[in-house]
Amino acid sequence: MKKIVVLGIVLLFIGSSIPALAQTKEIARPLSHTLYVGGSGPGNYTVIQYAVDNASDGDTVYVYHGTYNQKPGTLECVWIYKSISLLGEDKNTTIIRGDRVGDVITEVAGNVTITGFTLENGGAGNNPGAAINIFKSNGMGTIGNISIHDNIIAYNGRGMNIFDCNNTSCYNNIFLEDGGGCVVTRSVHCSIIHNQFLSNNPAGLSIWTEDYPNNINISCNEFKDCANGLTFETCMGLTIHANNFINNTNQAYFKKDLAFLGLLRSAPLYKQHWSQNYWNDWKTTNPRPISGVLHILFGGIFGLEFTLPIPVKEYDSDPVQLPYSYFP
Repeated sequence: MKKIVVLGIVLLFIGSSIPALAQTKEIARPLSHTLYVGGSGPGNYTVIQYAVDNASDGDTVYVYHGTYNQKPGTLECVWIYKSISLLGEDKNTTIIRGDRVGDVITEVAGNVTITGFTLENGGAGNNPGAAINIFKSNGMGTIGNISIHDNIIAYNGRGMNIFDCNNTSCYNNIFLEDGGGCVVTRSVHCSIIHNQFLSNNPAGLSIWTEDYPNNINISCNEFKDCANGLTFETCMGLTIHANNFINNTNQAYFKKDLAFLGLLRSAPLYKQHWSQNYWNDWKTTNPRPISGVLHILFGGIFGLEFTLPIPVKEYDSDPVQLPYSYFP
């Protein structure tokens, strides 16, 4: 009888503790919410930056259709320094327009999504800027988990900069007549998929990631009417698959920098993975050559340093004969 009573007390104690534990866990759970910009709802913001300033990590800033410009007294239209999602109602009618000075959107935080906008008139000339400028603002390392998708990025000094990023996705965007569509620098584990790079100068997509494996996937894009479709420098491990290269002045070009003493050890690692791309200037199934230059760096010989440029080629071993119909 005593054992039964003791067991009953223990079970009663455990049972009474469960709701308390559950209640504590529920209180500790962060709650995300949505802040609205534009539209006619009560309490909606009129300036995107004001909504960002009042958001918390994990929140969404939803922007109704309309044209939005600089936050008063700043160069950029939007400064994203929190882990939020910035969503536009419709990419064709939700416009963030710069004044040709500075960036349209500056992003210095990880875990960010930007989608559903036309981003235009980022800085140009003596006032350099980009539609989206992503970089780590303090210290070493990278920022990560960034998604830029379903935007029109047009008429900017540069379309997008991706600096020091890890795990970035860029897909379903249109880069139109930018002074360089997208530039990826010192970043790893990036996916650049299903974008259109149209009439960009000097290049649709440029990548420079130094001499370590990059794991960057460039697939199912269209490079059309650009000065250079795709360029890259000192990269390792790029996958360039099933893209359309159409009517670019120079379809693709690369440069490699290698120290002389590390040439034999490192040269094979610099080869990229080309496969099944469409080239409108290549009317055969034979491997399509991609021209580049290898800069061999000599240093420490009689106190002199110099560079020897050598023309080199890589090959798309199985080019296709018809363009992919990803885009209208």
